[in-house]
Amino acid sequence: MVGDITGPTPNVPDGCIDGKDIATVCRNFGKSINDPRCNRNTDINNDGTVDGKDIAIVCRNFGKTDV
Repeated sequence: MVGDITGPTPNVPDGCIDGKDIATVCRNFGKSINDPRCNRNTDINNDGTVDGKDIAIVCRNFGKTDV
């Protein structure tokens, strides 16, 4: 699911888009995927930078589940 990037196991989505997913994208806000500190999975739209567009995508899908 687009925007589901967190779960109990690191780097394994849990099937639910929740606040943890939003927080993870926000923590990487402004980083380039070339930055070693950046979680590349937070660049939701694959434009090379974690920005407001990525946060908006996760927020738009907030509450959706894959169950």
